[in-house]
Amino acid sequence: VSTALMMLFEEGHFQLDDPISKWLPEYKDHQVRIKDGQHISNVPEARPVTVRHLLTHTSGLTLNPKGMGLSEAQLNEATNDGKGFDTLGEWVRHAAVIPGHFQPGDEWKYGSSTDYVAVLVEKISEMSINDFLHQRIFDPLGMVDTYYYVPREKIDRMAAIYQAGDDDKIVLTGPPSYREPTQMFRGIAGLYSTAADYYRFAQMIANGGEFAGTR
Repeated sequence: VSTALMMLFEEGHFQLDDPISKWLPEYKDHQVRIKDGQHISNVPEARPVTVRHLLTHTSGLTLNPKGMGLSEAQLNEATNDGKGFDTLGEWVRHAAVIPGHFQPGDEWKYGSSTDYVAVLVEKISEMSINDFLHQRIFDPLGMVDTYYYVPREKIDRMAAIYQAGDDDKIVLTGPPSYREPTQMFRGIAGLYSTAADYYRFAQMIANGGEFAGTR
């Protein structure tokens, strides 16, 4: 997903220090939740969240409202009254009521930033992140087994997930199963792939952007 956004950067669609409010106006004058000793308060951002902050996980942004001091109305806004959202873009827009964990650029926190990267790809390219990844990365690289939603005919090739249970016995916790496709395409997770497909992507990166004659 970050590669997708950097492809758009290379094509001149934005600068790394552009504020994300250029595409997500809900994040103009965003708030940050600051703890000073025992006192916690929301304060204005010292600087706007930029594309660079998202790509380096220094944005402080989160889609998780838990423990962020939201009012009931804000919590309903951030969660669609607990029902969730159909698309990542909707989720990100409504999550603007959630304050950031810290001032943009001041700290590092791995988490929601790449969901915002995915939404920027959609805003700038005017394509869903699913379509962009397939048309610009997966298809040109011959990544034929990489999907957000694995086709029904390929479910029998999915790996099962196990974990340690009681008495040191291994327990099946995630049997391969078909999921009906939706329009929810996350930036931080969600893609299924194979070692062979991911090799092609990784080798392209190692080659500086080219694989098997395709750039």
